[in-house]
Amino acid sequence: MDSRLIIDTALVRRLVVTQFPLWKCLAVRPVELGGWDNRTFHLGDEMTVRLPSGVGDPSCDPTIACGKC
Repeated sequence: MDSRLIIDTALVRRLVVTQFPLWKCLAVRPVELGGWDNRTFHLGDEMTVRLPSGVGDPSCDPTIACGKC
């Protein structure tokens, strides 16, 4: 079963517009081979956006340094 999250151009566009409004006019295009653990998108001609696409370990508590996260 594929546990990766669905991350598409529309989501990246919404994140850029709300978090980095200065860059809202830049084009968002998916990188052809974005990887397994991350999805990567071009932001304009000189930047990229990389978002994790895997689901974390549900047994891992991020407040405790367990070495798994």
